[in-house]
Amino acid sequence: MQYTLLCNGKIVAGNTLFTGDILIGNSRVIEIAKTIRKPTPDTLIIDAENKYLLPGLIHYNCPFLKSDEEPISSAIYIALSHGATFLMDTLKIKRDEFSLEKIRTLKNDCLPIISDFGLHLDALRSSKLTKDELELGHLRGGITSLLLKFKHLDKFISGEFNDLIDMISEEELLLICETRFCNQQTNIKPGKHASDLTMLNQIVHTVRKKRTNVLFLGICSSEELEIINPGGYQSENIYASLDINNMMQSNASEVYKNLDKYHANKNLLISPPKLEPPGIKQDNFIENSQHLSFISETLKSGEPEIGSLIDLCDMYATRPAKLLGIYPQKGLLQAGSDADIIIWDPEKINAETPLGANLSLFRKDIFGLILNGHFISEDQLISTREMTGRYIPRNTVTV
Repeated sequence: MQYTLLCNGKIVAGNTLFTGDILIGNSRVIEIAKTIRKPTPDTLIIDAENKYLLPGLIHYNCPFLKSDEEPISSAIYIALSHGATFLMDTLKIKRDEFSLEKIRTLKNDCLPIISDFGLHLDALRSSKLTKDELELGHLRGGITSLLLKFKHLDKFISGEFNDLIDMISEEELLLICETRFCNQQTNIKPGKHASDLTMLNQIVHTVRKKRTNVLFLGICSSEELEIINPGGYQSENIYASLDINNMMQSNASEVYKNLDKYHANKNLLISPPKLEPPGIKQDNFIENSQHLSFISETLKSGEPEIGSLIDLCDMYATRPAKLLGIYPQKGLLQAGSDADIIIWDPEKINAETPLGANLSLFRKDIFGLILNGHFISEDQLISTREMTGRYIPRNTVTV
């Protein structure tokens, strides 16, 4: 067995933060304790003093299947630069091509990939499938959920998706709905915004009545939140992913300052980072070392408050892992979980890095990443040794 020992790090493990060590064996966390002796002479030792060891970010809307960009500018590498260790994209399978073998082929087509991954089914195409076909894809094929784009939400309201919604409810699967903001149409006229809110209200009413598990992406206004959680009411089946990047400045500032309040609402998650290149390139390589990660941008501080960092990890890792059915394999640091770990260094937030000095895979406050037990440092390229990502099927654990 190949061992890696992370020493003296500030470990976020569930609801606690303490200084200690993490022992990794192959791709799993073996032990987390105050002090751990190295098990073999050739154990890889990583000094994590003054650095935070966080569960890997789960990016549940990363279009790695259809990226035609240069490899280093593609969605998967941008997600990776922020600390993403689990990615999800959406399969679009035609009715006449749908089969378990087709799903297996599409999974295999994703390989080799650096991080573990899961797959949604496109809800529009899935609405044409029979219940048996959908069960084949989800229960035997392990597909995690269905994703419905904003432009098709009207079909939801018209009743065209009723059979699909019933099946999702019966099988306790997850439906993910994009909002207009997720579709990057942020300059909405007041009248159009009002009609969008009416549509959202109708959808929420339908899924609340049917008790369908739904995650709304791109929520970025108090009006949307009030529809989803009226009066702070927390439904057992309706969840919202807060898009802090697209929020009005006043709303975003409130989230930054009152993360504990938002964390107390168990129906809220924080959206993964936008998959846009930071803009500075050297020899076709993004110079990530000039830009901060999603973690620092969200916390808006150097050395974070313990509670805020614990809350943040829960909202970007643990909660989505539970919703997507990959918990406790993913989404937290504990013995037996996958060794997907962000090594975050807030001391580098204010550091000056000359252009061209460090063409890093990661944003400047990320010291390195553990992916499936492999350590990737900030200054190294990815080798074939790290291309060990696997398809992870949904399990039965829910929030």
